[in-house]
Parts: sequence; structure tokens; C-alpha cells
Amino acid sequence: LALLSYQSRDYDFTLTAPPLDSNLDTRTYSGEIQYLYRADAWSVVSGLRYYESTVEDTFDFMGDVSVDTRRPESLGAYVYVTAEILPQLQLTLGISRDENRNVVYDRSRWNPKAGLIWQATDNTTIRAGAFRTLQLTTPARQEILPSLEPTAVAGFNQFFFGSQSEEADRYGVGIDHRFSGSLHGGAELSR
Repeated sequence: LALLSYQSRDYDFTLTAPPLDSNLDTRTYSGEIQYLYRADAWSVVSGLRYYESTVEDTFDFMGDVSVDTRRPESLGAYVYVTAEILPQLQLTLGISRDENRNVVYDRSRWNPKAGLIWQATDNTTIRAGAFRTLQLTTPARQEILPSLEPTAVAGFNQFFFGSQSEEADRYGVGIDHRFSGSLHGGAELSR
């Protein structure tokens, strides 16, 4: 699979008294390639991702003009292997590497991932997961970058809308039950 994205944004803000003009011009490029492999009892999802942006902030306060240009970028790679250990037991192991660069920070992190799904009965599933993430670089909180990387490990969401380069560790257990053909329920406990 391949994903290519280009986003362009132009924000203007003006006050008349005192005279203030602000302009934020953003150009964002991102690309990702992903390889999927499926066998009878196991599968692999792997990919590479690159993101680059040019952010130009022009600020004019009473004739005093300042221009600030930033070029945040992010490079990432990931691999997830899911295997059926027993007919009722599925294990996911993965790792990702993220490198974020911006004016304020330069962060790199290895992010291990592990998940276990046990089909205890025909109607009950028990899940457990533990993983780390590093929030991707974005030019602004309004920018949501598309990605092909799996968003869940054993049914637990691993990506949230946080601060740039925010590091997170998540651990959880969950149980899902089908009470009838149209009534399902579950509970999760995570940190």
C-alpha cells in the first residue's frame, strides 16, 4: 500500500487597534508505504513513513515585522507480527521507531508492542496489551496526518491526539462478551 498526502493551510489574524497582523502559512508533505503478508496462521504488517512541513509565521505589530520559519519533520518505521499460537489464542508482537525533529525538540524512540487475544468461549474474548508510542510531529494541532500504521494492538487504541513528541506507555486488559446476536458488551481497564 502507498499513501501520499499534501496539505496547505493559510491562517490570517488581524486587529485594528493596536495594528496587528499575523499570518501562518503551512505546507505539509507526507508519504508512507506498507507491506502486508498473510499466511495461514500468521501475518506481518510493516511500513515506512516520512513527514515534512514548512511553517512560516509572519507577525506585524505596529510596523515591526518578524518572520519565523520552521521545518518540522518525522521519520518512522514499524513492523507487527500476529500469530495464532493455538486455535483460541492470538499473539501480536511489534516494534516501531519514530524520529521527530523540530525547533524545540529532537526526539527518537523505540516503541515495543505486545498484545494477546484469547477466545475463552464462543461468546467471550479476553484481551491484554502493552505498548509504547511517540506522538508524531505536526505543524499545528488542527493538522491530522493520515497514516497506514495499525491504530490498535489487541483492540486497545495506541494513538491519541496529544502534544507533539509526547511519549506514552499504555497497559490494559479487557473482556468482551456477546450476550445475544444483537447485544454485545465489554469492559476495559487500562493505564
